[in-house]
Amino acid sequence: MDKSRRKFLRTGAAFGIGSLLLPSFLTSCSDDNVLFADKSLGGSRVLVIGAGVAGLYAAQVLRSRGADVTILEASDRIGGRVRGMTLGGTRVYDLGADRLRGDQSILAQLAQSRGAQQINDYSVGNVALDDLIESPNVLQTNADIRSLINAKTALADYSGADITVADYFNQTGVEGFPEMREWLTHDAGADPDELGAASYATEKARSKAGNTVHRFEGSMAQFVEQAIIDPVRDLVQLNKVVTRVDWSGSTVSVSLQGGEEMTADQVVVAVPINILQDGDIELVPGFSQARQAAVNLIGVGEGLVALLEFNDRFWSPGDIIGTNAVTLYRDMGLGIEGIPAVLRAEVYGQRARAYSVIDADVVQIFLDELDGLFDGAASRNFSNASVQDWTSEPYIRSAFSYSSPNIFSARASAATPIPGKVYFAGEATNFNGNHGTVHGAMETGYRAAIELLQMA
Repeated sequence: MDKSRRKFLRTGAAFGIGSLLLPSFLTSCSDDNVLFADKSLGGSRVLVIGAGVAGLYAAQVLRSRGADVTILEASDRIGGRVRGMTLGGTRVYDLGADRLRGDQSILAQLAQSRGAQQINDYSVGNVALDDLIESPNVLQTNADIRSLINAKTALADYSGADITVADYFNQTGVEGFPEMREWLTHDAGADPDELGAASYATEKARSKAGNTVHRFEGSMAQFVEQAIIDPVRDLVQLNKVVTRVDWSGSTVSVSLQGGEEMTADQVVVAVPINILQDGDIELVPGFSQARQAAVNLIGVGEGLVALLEFNDRFWSPGDIIGTNAVTLYRDMGLGIEGIPAVLRAEVYGQRARAYSVIDADVVQIFLDELDGLFDGAASRNFSNASVQDWTSEPYIRSAFSYSSPNIFSARASAATPIPGKVYFAGEATNFNGNHGTVHGAMETGYRAAIELLQMA
């Protein structure tokens, strides 16, 4: 490889993460066209804290460069906020991240290289208004709803004061329709009054992943297991709760619950951002006051997902929106023939927060709502259900991050490494507009590994 090409690959990594990484980066380590082919981390001990997608992918990259990597996971499972559940015999459905957003990302390239089949994942089939089911045509014919939809589309170009998206919607003069407003911001994982209009628009504009939305014909959980977990599964130690990371010495010291101590040359911290916001892991010497304030600006959204299996589809094919109990019911059988009738109930923001603290059967709440909309058909056809309350997971406690008002450069601050010592990953540290996504988490794991390699 000529020197100019090698220099471009090294310096360009910080600017074009997705475009530089091909599957050959991890599989053809002897090839001179591989990024950092001349770099070896042989002998370097690296601890990765967190076995979510970001930590797992960082470990893949670092292992490919010869590092001695150990992944410490606080819980008893691998995968973070990617999780599958088998329903309808042998088919796996996602209880966590499930969509592939855009076709220009590390995840999209990896899926293409493996021939993973995808299906389109956007179709409204049923709209609930005033406790009655309407056809999707109402999204076009109801002038108030149309105004809100047009406002959401125009939000991409918004450059005014960073008011909340709720206040931004209010500028249309349309009153009411809270369920529609929440549906319009469900991709952000937060209620409109939690999102900053300018922050949301600015961060969306940074993404170069593309606008397509697909699901894997199998499931995200299955693909992640095969492509991201399996290559480094042997590196993971479960039930290892990290309580302290101290980089004040010549090496980095990591303390675990129960008194165990580990040392490493470098550490990659890849935990949900709220774990750092809440001080679950003590950092020594710690962040500056300004940096901690920036980290605390990153919005953290609550989330709950339920899979509801039925003997027959009693709804018109497509998603059910505008309901009271959930943000939306996603039709998981859309585009796939011969599979069970499954709705994925997604709840974000205040309602998800409420479900986490009330002592109630959320499945029954959802069935009661569907019965009211479809004349009792939900209970008559109900077969099985599985619920995942991400807010109640002790080492996660959130769905994914969102763009809170005046977030500014908070994500970049959270991502800033302690050079040669500690590096930070996780979807909330993605400052390229891809936070809240699996490919965004992968990008941060890759970025942290590149930052570490640059110091080697």
